[in-house]
Amino acid sequence: MVEEDRDCLQVLKQIAAASGALRSLGAVILEDHLKGCVATAIQTHDNDSRMISDVIEIFNKFSK
Repeated sequence: MVEEDRDCLQVLKQIAAASGALRSLGAVILEDHLKGCVATAIQTHDNDSRMISDVIEIFNKFSK
């Protein structure tokens, strides 16, 4: 779009739409990870403290 010399507002709208779509996809993947991998790790006490640290780290990245 930039190479096509499109209006700046159109480019910004597309960037916002893409960002929103990626954020939504990330939320779906995070939910699946929490329900699957993290839940299993906590139930089996298999690296549960590491999993919790990883989840906290990713939540912090998502909240920015």
